[in-house]
Amino acid sequence: MNKSLMTRYVLFPFILFHAMICYVLAETTNGDQYEDDNTYARAHYFVVSSPQQFPQSHNFHEMADVDWVIFHGFSGRSYDIYAIEPGSRCDIALELYDTDGCSMLLNEPVDKRGKGMPEEINFYFTRDGLYHIKIYHSDQYIYGEDTNYKIDIQSSVAPFSGSITGLITDAKTGVRLINVLVSSDKNKQCHSSNGMYQDTFYDDLVGRYLMYNLEKGTTVLSASYQNYEVFAASIEIKEVETIEKNIQLIPEFVLDLNKDNYIGLADAIYGLNRLAEHKNSDNVLDKQITLADVMTILNGMCH
Repeated sequence: MNKSLMTRYVLFPFILFHAMICYVLAETTNGDQYEDDNTYARAHYFVVSSPQQFPQSHNFHEMADVDWVIFHGFSGRSYDIYAIEPGSRCDIALELYDTDGCSMLLNEPVDKRGKGMPEEINFYFTRDGLYHIKIYHSDQYIYGEDTNYKIDIQSSVAPFSGSITGLITDAKTGVRLINVLVSSDKNKQCHSSNGMYQDTFYDDLVGRYLMYNLEKGTTVLSASYQNYEVFAASIEIKEVETIEKNIQLIPEFVLDLNKDNYIGLADAIYGLNRLAEHKNSDNVLDKQITLADVMTILNGMCH
């Protein structure tokens, strides 16, 4: 066997192996921070026209990967939905869905351009609601490296009244709190969401509140919840802008029966044990513990 032929036999497996490694590396990319958002119920919320909301960074990290984004749209406004800064292997397709997450609002997907090119949707809404964007690669077999992109949403109609939205959480545990009453000094009220919208549970809506149609100027926002200190803050409302204000509520520790700086099941058990020791649930122990206290703790856990 001559040297030329032998060299070919030696180099060919090496070249093939190298190509396979490069292919695997190209197709191996970690999911973005919004995964798992492959269904509309797992979509992440986008705050429209907020200076605090940066474009969401996504990618297609696996074959046939799909991303969903949700946002509140209001009647009488046009919205611009942008898929921007795509990677060189990213060919974006966009679909816009109604408040049910199933009915397309456009006749066909928006995929006017090719790889590495942005896409956009402009749509005028005639009713308020939670709307859905579905994003995917036009070729489901392309994924991994250089399939990144960003989503941005802006309202292009001005002026419109201001809005405030955000998440309400326990300041100690970070747990999202539902059904928290949020009010303003302008006679506006709302509650933080329990995640349900039109018979569908949305993970990213849990604990989120939205107060809209607010007049321009300073408003005092307050939030109150059982066993938590009342929150209050002054916020400057501007036209054509949504203010993102997350609220952390500080627990009141009058029901911290076992003094561990946390109110939970352990406090209820401690209280019941103390009541059982004294065999009289009507008496106040140490001027602190009653059966009503235990019931309040358990009721708060259920909510």
